[in-house]
Amino acid sequence: MLAFLLPREEDGERARGRLGVVASRRVGGAVARARAKRRLRELYRRAPWRPAGDLVLIARRGIGEARWISLESGFRIALERAGASPPSGSIRPGSRTP
Repeated sequence: MLAFLLPREEDGERARGRLGVVASRRVGGAVARARAKRRLRELYRRAPWRPAGDLVLIARRGIGEARWISLESGFRIALERAGASPPSGSIRPGSRTP
């Protein structure tokens, strides 16, 4: 998974972070792409913090079959590379699979 963070202004409605999720046809058919996007949105939803900007997550092959714990660690790594690393312990390892 890849992540990109686009900073935003800190006034009013713009202070709230937004999420964009992309899954190309290389991920699989329509059902596989939908599942990949649902899993990425769930990772974002479970994170107790929100970056001050627009976060774009790009799904890669195999994300639909990946174990939840590996998705969590991949999410954390992708955020660190994008410059939006979460506070330590904000995503609980081993949490329930959606």
